[in-house]
Amino acid sequence: MQTILVIDDEWLIVELLCQILEEEGYTTRSAANGREGLILLRAALPDLIICDIMMPGLSGVDFCHALRADPHAAEVPLILMSAANLPPDAHSCDFSAFLQKPILLETLLGLVQMLLANS
Repeated sequence: MQTILVIDDEWLIVELLCQILEEEGYTTRSAANGREGLILLRAALPDLIICDIMMPGLSGVDFCHALRADPHAAEVPLILMSAANLPPDAHSCDFSAFLQKPILLETLLGLVQMLLANS
C-alpha cells in the first residue's frame, strides 16, 4: 500500500485530505508544519508528499529544499499547494506539481495517481 505524507498547518485540511486519500486506498501520515514533516520523512519514507506552502516555521518551499537535499528522499514526488498564487521563490524548488486551494477532488486524485505511477 502506498503512503502519502500530508503537511499543512490547517488541521481541517489535513483531516479532509487524509480521509479522501484513505478512501482511495492510500495510507496517510500527517504533519502540522514542515519541521514535523521532515521528522516523519526521516522516520519512514513516503511514496508521495502533499505540502502547503505558507506555514509558520518551515514553509513548504523550505521543506522542498530540505527534501531535495536529502539523498534518501530527493526522488519522492512533491505536490505543493496554496490558497495564494505560487510565490516566486518556489520556482527555485524542484516540486512535482502545484495545486491551488480550494482543491478540486478530481485534480488532486488525478495528480496523485499520475505521480505515483511515474515514481
